[in-house]
Amino acid sequence: MTEPDQKNNRIIVTVSEAPDDLLDALAARFGTERIAVRIEGPAPQASTAANRDSDSPPFWGGAKFYPDLTCTTGFPWNVGSGVSGMLTAGHCAPTGSTSVNYPAYNNVGTIRSDYEENWDTTYGTQYFRGQSVYRGDLALVRYRSS
Repeated sequence: MTEPDQKNNRIIVTVSEAPDDLLDALAARFGTERIAVRIEGPAPQASTAANRDSDSPPFWGGAKFYPDLTCTTGFPWNVGSGVSGMLTAGHCAPTGSTSVNYPAYNNVGTIRSDYEENWDTTYGTQYFRGQSVYRGDLALVRYRSS
């Protein structure tokens, strides 16, 4: 699992074990200042084997989901005020989405058009409303529950 560490301007990668070759590869690619590794034992087992087409709690990145198009899940995100979310690609919901779905879970969240996605199907990445810096191809899914 990965998550942003805004305070230290880096990404935290959580793994169940960290062999030297993994640590060496991460350090070589990203450096030691932009990434941190957290080791948290084996992942909990779902009642059925989770896979790309049938992810189940606890969710892991890369599973299929449907805002407007078929896309893959991204980073978990703490939206604030007790709201859980996920960052994913903006091109997955270029006009937002009132109903984000997984193959086994319907209507789990929303993406607010023009505020929480920044993709235009003609021009690509756009500014988020009220900003003057490009932020990449992003969308924020606000989950209805954690």
